[in-house]
Amino acid sequence: IETASPAAKAGLQVGDVILEINHQAVDGPEHALELSRSIKQRDVLLRVWTGGRCHYILVEFEQINGGQPLPPL
Repeated sequence: IETASPAAKAGLQVGDVILEINHQAVDGPEHALELSRSIKQRDVLLRVWTGGRCHYILVEFEQINGGQPLPPL
């Protein structure tokens, strides 16, 4: 997780496990990258497992680049 990334700003931390991206189940790290590359909306909802519990994190991107896919989380 890059320090200044939208995911870091939203509270995602090293060691967190992303279970869902926008209510789509994630089957592993490669699948998470694949899903994140296809996202085109401004806000992304993550369901995350961290510290022995599940919770949601809303990642807000500051701008969308002309409808192009967002950078990886």
